[in-house]
Amino acid sequence: MICRSENQNINQKLFVYCCSIGRKGKSRRLTQRSIEKLIEKYATAFGKPALTVHSLRHSFATRYHLENNDVPRLKNQLGHSSIQTTMIYTHLTDEEMRKAVNNMDK
Repeated sequence: MICRSENQNINQKLFVYCCSIGRKGKSRRLTQRSIEKLIEKYATAFGKPALTVHSLRHSFATRYHLENNDVPRLKNQLGHSSIQTTMIYTHLTDEEMRKAVNNMDK
């Protein structure tokens, strides 16, 4: 599995190019566990052993919420049936909440 940036620009979205990883050069599906092991392997290699798929999910949800402020779409992205569950994933700081309230006054 190779992660490449489209234009070698950090701000560009990354995509995953998956090469043949199955027996005899055949491709096969990545399982949930194999993805977890890949994250674990590269997190340790980059000095972030506490990084997990779950923490990436929380980080994505928080960043998406900060950038787009669209909870219904985020709920669909995460596959939740309830917005309350989605809000658990968005970790907003006191300062971010204060800014949101102050923006309401404008």
